[in-house]
Formats: sequence, C-alpha cells, structure tokens
Amino acid sequence: MRGVEGMKDRSPGSRRRLFAATSIIALLALLAAPVWSGACKPATPPQTTAAATPAASVASPNDADADRIADSTEDELMSSFAPLVRLHPDERYLPADVSWFFSRVKMAFDVRLGTDDQILPPGQVTCGSLVAQTNKGQVSGFCASQTPFFLEQVDASGKDSLDTYRQETRKGSPQTDWVCYAHVRFAPSSHAGMYDVQYIFFYAYNGDMAWGPVESAHEADFEHITVRVESDLKTVHAVYYAAHDGEGKWYSQASSPGATDGYSMTAQSRPIVFSGLDSHASYPWAAQWKRSGKPDDFTEEGGTIWDCAGKVVNLGEKGLPRAGAGWLQYSGRWGEIGQFSWTTGPYGPAYQSWWGSDPE
Repeated sequence: MRGVEGMKDRSPGSRRRLFAATSIIALLALLAAPVWSGACKPATPPQTTAAATPAASVASPNDADADRIADSTEDELMSSFAPLVRLHPDERYLPADVSWFFSRVKMAFDVRLGTDDQILPPGQVTCGSLVAQTNKGQVSGFCASQTPFFLEQVDASGKDSLDTYRQETRKGSPQTDWVCYAHVRFAPSSHAGMYDVQYIFFYAYNGDMAWGPVESAHEADFEHITVRVESDLKTVHAVYYAAHDGEGKWYSQASSPGATDGYSMTAQSRPIVFSGLDSHASYPWAAQWKRSGKPDDFTEEGGTIWDCAGKVVNLGEKGLPRAGAGWLQYSGRWGEIGQFSWTTGPYGPAYQSWWGSDPE
C-alpha cells in the first residue's frame, strides 16, 4: 500500500499543532518515499563500536546468545534498571505485545511499481512464519540488511478499511500484556568496562503529530532508552533518551528532585521515562519539547504509568535470539509502506543503527 484508507487520524483540541509553512517545506524536502537497495546478503554479525570483541560463534550454557556477557549478568542488569514509563494523559496509542500484534496483521512484499506481493494472510503471521519467508531472492529472516517485506494491519475481514477492529489494533494490547524488551551489550571502548542496557518499547501505532496538510502517522513504533551502567553493575553512568531520528540525548542524573537538568529515578533507582504524545519519543521530564522545523513533542504528568519492573524480556542477540524472541531476526518493516519515509513502518530493533552502535 502507499498509504492506508483512514490513515489520517486527527482530532480537534488545543493540544494539537498545525505546521507553519516553513515546516511543511522542510518536511517535503525529505525523501519522498522509503527505498531499499539490493538483495539480502549472507548474514554476518552486526558491526559494533563496543569494547568487546565480535560475539562468539556458538552459545554456551551460561551465555545463550553468545555475546560474551553472562546470561546472569544480563538478567541482573535488566531487572535492576527496568524503567518506569509515564504516558501522556491524552495518549490513545498505547504499548503492545508483539505476539498479540502478529494476530492482527498480514505480511506483504513491497514491489514499488505495481501491486505488492501478498506473502502471509491474516492469521498466519507467527513468530516462526515471520522469519521463514522468501520472495524475489529476499529472505524475511536473519539477514545482513533490511528487506522489502512488511507487515500491515487489517480490518476484521482481513481487508484494508479503518473499522472498529483496526482502530482497536492501533490502541495497543491490554495493559496486562505489556512487556518491555531489552538488550545488553558492552559499552563502547570510550567507556570500557561499562554495560549498555537498552530498553525497547513497542507500540502498534505512531499517531499523527502534525495535524496539518502533511501526514505523519505510521503503523508500528519501536522506541528505546539506553542505561549505561558502570562495571559494579549498580551505578548508572548516564541514560540516553531516544527521540525520532537522531534527536536523542545522553543525560546525567538531575541535580535535585524535580530539577529539569537530567533524568529522575524511582525510589528503587530505576530511570523514569516520559513518553511523547503520539510519537512516543522518550524524554526525561514533562515539558513541551521544541523541534526545529518539526512538530513539537509533548510530555506530561497524570497519564497511565507503565512500570516495567518484572515485565522485561531479554531479546538476546540478532544471531542468537533468546527463547521466544525469534522475531528479532525479521528483516522487514513492522508497518505498511506509506507515501513518505515518515509515514512508513519501522524496521525491528536489530536492524536499527542503535542496536550495535553508540547512540548519537
């Protein structure tokens, strides 16, 4: 598809923003549509700037994902710093569990010029089938590069209308199903001996931030923070709050409770994340976050609180996912192909630059 029927999802209200003319021009100057290049190459371990040597080729009893970090160390880190996420009070598009998401999508293959190839109909997308497809020399599973496969949300009859079923998909799965996905790696050589714990939040839908003549919504949304922990496994060195493409920032701890000069912690020394309205971008406090030439992000107190403690799932590594996380190897997009790059669903975490490299 090149933009789904009913993709526009605009509601009146003071919290919505219209683009200025200069902002529209800036957006339209971006790439008009997403592109992919070449066939999938034989998979090799992703490049990393971390201090560790490349991951071992085989797993061991104490290192299931062969990343040379003991499983017990990974699990301890993930549990110790599981974040508390504060969603905006007006947020309609809430977190989702990927298994629930699979039951409400189909898989297709982007042909670019012509009708997309239909790969898996609704009801046949599972963690296993997701990574087992081939088409036009491409594979949907473990791959060195991104591929043109994509998932698309469907209506109750498996079609493309924006019915109640599809609207419910956009709203996310029941809160009792929400899980925070995580990945541990060695920090870069500039911070030798430290660990980076990436906490990943999945949403079924990224809302329309612009509410103007330029559409900005897209299906599926992966957001994250990175907690850099010192070698004692207890001290947080800094936290990276990811936002959009390259707009994230590293923060030190706030100078005092309530100060807006750094991140805050819970009483259990776990970082607090404020999620941007519709965009789900991660920020360290409640504010209107200015974005030059682009719609601002809004974070606010008073919304749903998502405490990730006890609900963190270790993904493992791209080459050797942990049990139940085989979807990590899926090389296609998690949402439909839109008319523009910013209305197109993202690739999964292991196919993002931040997975194996230091955040911006």
